[in-house]
Amino acid sequence: MVTKFFPLIFPAPVLEQVRQRLAVADKQVIDETITGFTYAMQAVGYTPSLHQAGCLILSECQNCKSSYATRYEMKHHFYFACPHCQTITKGIFKAAIWNQREENRLITTKGEEFWHSEGRTVYDRKHKQSYEVDERGNLTQDDIPDYVLGRIDTAHLEDAERRRLAWIESAD
Repeated sequence: MVTKFFPLIFPAPVLEQVRQRLAVADKQVIDETITGFTYAMQAVGYTPSLHQAGCLILSECQNCKSSYATRYEMKHHFYFACPHCQTITKGIFKAAIWNQREENRLITTKGEEFWHSEGRTVYDRKHKQSYEVDERGNLTQDDIPDYVLGRIDTAHLEDAERRRLAWIESAD
C-alpha cells in the first residue's frame, strides 16, 4: 500500500494546452476529469498505463478515496496520480523488467544464483524470495543473515546498481 503522496502543480502553459485539447475533443468519448488530467500528465512526461483492452488502469486513491487514481509510467517506474486531490505517489520501480536482464545475475560464494532488483535488494528466482545484501555481502531477510547461501561480492552489487540507475536515466 502506498502511503506517501506528493502535490501535483501543473504550469499555466500546460493547463492552457489541456484546455485547447479538450475544446476540440469528441465530447461523447471523454471524461473531462480523467481526460484533462491525463493530457496534463502527458504534457509533463508521464505515459498512462493501459489495460490490454486499451482503457486506463484506475484504482481507488489511497489519499482521498476517489475512484479516479490513474496509473502512469515514467523512466521504468509506476506512479498513481489522482485528479481529485491532485497528488502523485512515489514511483514504484518495475524490478521485474530490470532483473530479467542477464547482466544482473549475481552468483554467491556458494554458487547460488540471484538477480539484482534495486539498491541492495536481490531476488532468488528459484525460491521466489527477495533478500537484502548487508555491507559484508551476506544475504539477509529481516536483518538476519542466511549464511548457507553464501555471500555476494558487494563490488558486483554496486556495479549492478550503477547500471540500473544508468538504465533508468536512459529511458525514453
